[in-house]
Amino acid sequence: MSTEPNSAQQPNPTLLAALYQVTARWYGNDAQLVWRRLTLFVTLNTGLIAAQVFSSQLHIAIRIALPMLGVIFSLCWFLLLRRMWHYQDFQAAVLRDQEHAMGLDHLGAYSRAYAIRHQSSEVNVSGMSFSAAQLSSNFRNRHFTMSLIPVFICFHVALLAAAIAGVSFQARPVSAVAPLTTPSAIEKTVSNPAASPARNPASPVVEPTP
Repeated sequence: MSTEPNSAQQPNPTLLAALYQVTARWYGNDAQLVWRRLTLFVTLNTGLIAAQVFSSQLHIAIRIALPMLGVIFSLCWFLLLRRMWHYQDFQAAVLRDQEHAMGLDHLGAYSRAYAIRHQSSEVNVSGMSFSAAQLSSNFRNRHFTMSLIPVFICFHVALLAAAIAGVSFQARPVSAVAPLTTPSAIEKTVSNPAASPARNPASPVVEPTP
């Protein structure tokens, strides 16, 4: 079945150009939103991990609840991030369709980049060579953002195991000045006079002669 639109269904070129601008702006705003949400996710997870480390002396229920909350938050973020990337794919596909409708298959940025990413050889564009590896943003964007989620989940699971095992990440406070002698040492000294050092005998008092 052909997907080519017939002449009777061709949209107004002015309207099509306006729709293309709206879709491109939508795509760009959502791309920025992905990175802003990623920054928020990393900040909240880092703060949650820091709270778990510095709350080692708190009740065991709080120490168990914090990492569980972090795992649930990371799983919800995974679903949200996957949805955002699906929307990015959909927006790029709509932009390619709009470029095709305007006859910009070889001049539209999204259509040209999509064609280069699916070619094995390099393509020359205005004197510059581009390959599929150079224009592929999967590793830089999608894979990088998705790989952060299991990293934080591993941190939360490790802290949960430490809370259940009773491991503390904080050193116990030690008094700055330690007593020179302990009470037990004092009792031993009193009960054993031979252990005390010998004292010099008192010198006799000499009375003056008249």
